[in-house]
Amino acid sequence: MDIRGVEYCKWIDDAYMLIGKAYFMKREYVEARTVFRYQTKRYPQSNTYYDGQLWFAKNYIAEENYYEADRLLDALEAKKRFPEEHKMELYATRAHYFATQGKYDDAVGDLERAVLLCKKKKKQTRWMFILAQMYQETGASMQAIANYKEVERRNLNYELTFYAQLNRAFAYDAELGNGADVKETLLKMAKDDKNIEYLDQIYYGLADVFIKEGRDDRGITFLNMSVEASVNNNLQKGESYLRLADLYFEYPDYILAQLNYDSASSSLPDTYEDYERVVNMRDNLGEIVKNILTIQTEDSLQRLANLPEEDRLIFIEDYIAEELERKEAAEREKQAQRERAAAAAPAGMTSDPFAEGGAEWYFYNPNILTYGKGEFSRIWGSRANEDNWRRSDKSSTNISFDAPNGGITTVSTAAQDDPERYLEFLPLDSASMAASNAKIQKALYDLGVVYKEDMKDSKNAKESFEGLLSRYDSSQYHASTYYQLYRIYNGEQNSILANKYKNLILSLYPETDYAKVILNPNYFEEMADEKEALEEIYDKAYGYYSRGFHRQVRADYPKQRGQFEGNPLASKYDLLYAISTGYVTGKDSLILSLNSVKSTHAETEEAKEASRILAYLNGKENEVPREDVDYKHEPESTHLVLVVLPTDAKNDRLKIEIANFNAAYFRLDALKVQDLLLGEKNLLLTVKQFKSADKALRYVSSFQSNKTKLKQTQEVMVDVFAISYNNYPLFYKAQDLEGYQDFFDDNY
Repeated sequence: MDIRGVEYCKWIDDAYMLIGKAYFMKREYVEARTVFRYQTKRYPQSNTYYDGQLWFAKNYIAEENYYEADRLLDALEAKKRFPEEHKMELYATRAHYFATQGKYDDAVGDLERAVLLCKKKKKQTRWMFILAQMYQETGASMQAIANYKEVERRNLNYELTFYAQLNRAFAYDAELGNGADVKETLLKMAKDDKNIEYLDQIYYGLADVFIKEGRDDRGITFLNMSVEASVNNNLQKGESYLRLADLYFEYPDYILAQLNYDSASSSLPDTYEDYERVVNMRDNLGEIVKNILTIQTEDSLQRLANLPEEDRLIFIEDYIAEELERKEAAEREKQAQRERAAAAAPAGMTSDPFAEGGAEWYFYNPNILTYGKGEFSRIWGSRANEDNWRRSDKSSTNISFDAPNGGITTVSTAAQDDPERYLEFLPLDSASMAASNAKIQKALYDLGVVYKEDMKDSKNAKESFEGLLSRYDSSQYHASTYYQLYRIYNGEQNSILANKYKNLILSLYPETDYAKVILNPNYFEEMADEKEALEEIYDKAYGYYSRGFHRQVRADYPKQRGQFEGNPLASKYDLLYAISTGYVTGKDSLILSLNSVKSTHAETEEAKEASRILAYLNGKENEVPREDVDYKHEPESTHLVLVVLPTDAKNDRLKIEIANFNAAYFRLDALKVQDLLLGEKNLLLTVKQFKSADKALRYVSSFQSNKTKLKQTQEVMVDVFAISYNNYPLFYKAQDLEGYQDFFDDNY
């Protein structure tokens, strides 16, 4: 209580400290900072002053204001009369300051001093555990292990002792030769009933020790045991899967690696530090596994197809018998699980949880549900509630089995006992055998590319590419395979094999880009420059066309057309020229030019467009099949207005009338009017542009209602409507007046 500047309550500073700490614990750091600042300024002579300053620094650290935290800690450390009883907290706070920034080497010295000064066993033991963790992070294994052992010896509480024992395994260094002691401790922990819920972590620790000793086989065993034992700890389950995946990847066994990356991605949270790498590895290896399985499956089917008919049928019948036995074994195991569940059920639970009647139906019994959920999590980990939850990749549910002497693709349950049904999957004629070989060729090539480009695994890439060449004398992938091998061996400075594949490309595929880039290393850069130059020419021509400068399009065409030979833009440029010719010289020239586009660029989109226009010109538009146009309703996007007129309308006069209307009522919008041909019967005047559909519709409404300024236009106008910039090219390409009118009526 403050009376005339004198404080009569001797606990007031302690009260402010408690308030500040409460805000800090609630993570309300702004409020905490305000309280600590007031407390230290208002009561500089109190017993809580230095404690308040240290909490003030901790608050800065929590706010990640490291500059102010460092400045405050330096000021406290510089005080000549800094109380001895607060020095351990000062050093501990300084260590915390470094640790939160990941500067463990800097933090170690301060925390060592804090541990030496601390007289309270509980706090000192906790700090020793943290110090051991910091030693572990900095690679000081001996010091880490020594501190963990001291924490174990003190046996302050069960959890701290447990993690000290466990972390000692992770701190183990094979060069120190103390593996037997660590393994003995962990195995003893695994036998303790109190540690059942921690078995996944214990097994992971044992795996870590064995892997550090170079005994990967034992490490894999314990990692699998860790996965099996993990029920409620998805993070540990995910880390065990990830460690397995990384081990298999290093071997390399890409199939097992991919399966474990897939399981890791399903168990770990997406906030996990390494999650992006896990997903990338899962996806990249997924491509490898897919191609490997394709090769295995097609090889198996071909081997089976090549057997004599009698042997083939015997194989299929044996396979059916094996499948039947597997199903019966699975049913027996399912029954055994039911019996185990019943035996493990608490008192009062029905002996058969699947039976009707009794105490409760299965799905209403929380005990059974809890048991089932635990069993599911033990086997599968955390999985989303969705179809095909066993797999991350839901793209396909077809499964193939491979056997040493052949393979069978699964079929429907109803047909599984019919040998004839399996024969449908075998390549028994030349066409299906060719299709099977095409799948293998593609898989071998794609496999090599993934190995080379994504995995940087040149050894397996070479095996895949050379496997393709050795198995097949020719394929659509041979030229690119030769080039891939040339690049690999050239990078390895193996001139003999690099030259071998280079010469094969130059002799067998001299006209390909691969040959050209070998002869001219700058070929692709030059082609890119050429493409860019042609695109600029075409864009310029299209700009003239869209603004109605058709004579300029025709004038430039003879000078530029030769450069487009062999380029995909040639068909577009020719169509542009043909339509511009129609505007300048009339219908007969247009028909002639469009027929040239059809014959020169058959099967292209431009040839189809030329056919549509010709059909309109010849009065056969109904004979041209129309495709449904996928218009999008985009009310917030830029729009233009289309005015549809008959072809015999006095176009120039109407354009002037509309321009006058725009000047009178929409002068600030700076609208522009252009004309285009729309089929044989209509002209199209475009009015642009409007920032949204609402603005365009207001224009349409005003346009339709104005009978004075637009008298001549209203007399001959077919229709007027708004259209978005994205829908306009779709509409004009399809000449889809009727279809767009329906879309406009439905959406606007």
